[in-house]
Amino acid sequence: MVRDFGRARVGTPASINTPDTPLVVEIFKDINDDLYKAKLSNGTLDVIGGGGGLLGAFQTPNPNNQILPYYENGNVNAISLYGSILGGINNQILGVSNFSNINGGTNNIITLSPYGSIGNGDGNTVDLSPRGSIINGFNNTVYSSDESTVSGGRTNVIAYSLNAFVGSGATNDILNSTNSAVVGGLNCDITTSTGAFIGGGDFNKIVIGSYSVIGGGSSNYMEGTSAGIVSGVSNAIGTFCEGTFIGAGVTNIIYTYGTRSAIVAGNNNIIGDPILNVLQTSNNFIGAGSTNNIQQYSSNSTIIAGITNTIQNDCANSLIVGGISNTIQNDGTNNSIIGGSNNTTYSNSSFNFTGGGSFNKIYSYSFSNFIGGGGASGIGNDNVISGGVSYSSISGGQGNYNSYDNSHIIGSDITSDKTDTTFVNNLDIVPLAIAGTGKLFAGVGHIVGISAPLVAGTLVVPATGVTAASIIVLTCNTLGGAPGSLSAPTAGIVAGVSFTITSSSGGDTSTVNFWIIN
Repeated sequence: MVRDFGRARVGTPASINTPDTPLVVEIFKDINDDLYKAKLSNGTLDVIGGGGGLLGAFQTPNPNNQILPYYENGNVNAISLYGSILGGINNQILGVSNFSNINGGTNNIITLSPYGSIGNGDGNTVDLSPRGSIINGFNNTVYSSDESTVSGGRTNVIAYSLNAFVGSGATNDILNSTNSAVVGGLNCDITTSTGAFIGGGDFNKIVIGSYSVIGGGSSNYMEGTSAGIVSGVSNAIGTFCEGTFIGAGVTNIIYTYGTRSAIVAGNNNIIGDPILNVLQTSNNFIGAGSTNNIQQYSSNSTIIAGITNTIQNDCANSLIVGGISNTIQNDGTNNSIIGGSNNTTYSNSSFNFTGGGSFNKIYSYSFSNFIGGGGASGIGNDNVISGGVSYSSISGGQGNYNSYDNSHIIGSDITSDKTDTTFVNNLDIVPLAIAGTGKLFAGVGHIVGISAPLVAGTLVVPATGVTAASIIVLTCNTLGGAPGSLSAPTAGIVAGVSFTITSSSGGDTSTVNFWIIN
């Protein structure tokens, strides 16, 4: 960045004492040193006034404070009217700088800056800046910047700007910017921006970042519009990131076109892609954590916290709440991982949910599936919903494999083998141990099935799960003969062996639905 604004352009004009009566000013070129100079008709040489008197100009008797004409490239500019130097040494007001004032200090210069002001300090320069001012400090410059102010510090510069302000600090710059301010700090810059603000810190920069703010911290960089970085170190917001926010942390980045997105804290978190220079992503949020990443074209997505969690490209409306190394892969939408570690929803899958656990996987081209949690070490015991599956679930456990639509697994080490079925540990489907067409669920005390036809209104049904206290619910399945009222009397139960179905009609040959409740 060029900071060579230098001292005000000045030759070596002569100076003259204040006359008591109007005197004539003569501008001439000294043949000895080829410089333009000025003198009064009486030849005295301390302070220069003007034709017909001083015209309101005033300076102290110090012979090194001067109110003088200004010349450049052989052209002489008129002297200031109504300017004043109240104290100090080697201070100058040059050219048409009407109503300008230097209160004191040393080596301060106002050049071609009407209503310019320097309060005190050393080596400060107001040049080509009407109503520009420097209150104090050392080697500060206001150049070609109307109505701009440096209040103190050293080597601060405002150039080619309007209504700009540097409060204090060192080597802070505002360049080509309007209505912008650096309150303090070291090596903080605002360039080509409007309404931008840096509160303090060091090496913070706003470039083409209108209406944006860096509150403090170190080495933070802003190109976004109406965006903010509160503090932290080496955080950055790229170009065209309107309404974007980084709260704090270290090396958090929102890349180009990451509009209306936020990283609250943490370190090495990223929204967007450093390579793409097109509209990428918007309305994304990373709360905290480390090395979390929402990639390009994944708008409206969120990572709340955790470490090394990733929502890859083209994954709009996706969510990772927390955990470690969870991934939602590219080209899928509306996927969620609540927590856990090393859980993955693979590419081209949408509307899937993983609640937690470890090493759970929903493979590609799968839709509207659910894994509640569980999982394992990642060595052969993962919960898996295979590719191309929809509307299926694994509630938890480990080592489960679901490869059918609308298939549900509750437990561990279960592999689904058909659609529209729920698989549960200790509730496996097995054939009835009787002559008939039914199935029963054994092992948890609840037995259901369909009996063989009644013979003369009665039938003994083998059932190892029946007990003396079982409640047996009966309904007619297929009518046969002369149907009657059905019952399973307690007296007909042989615990662990069988129960008896009895009809009120001796001619009943119906088949019967039964449910044994223990």
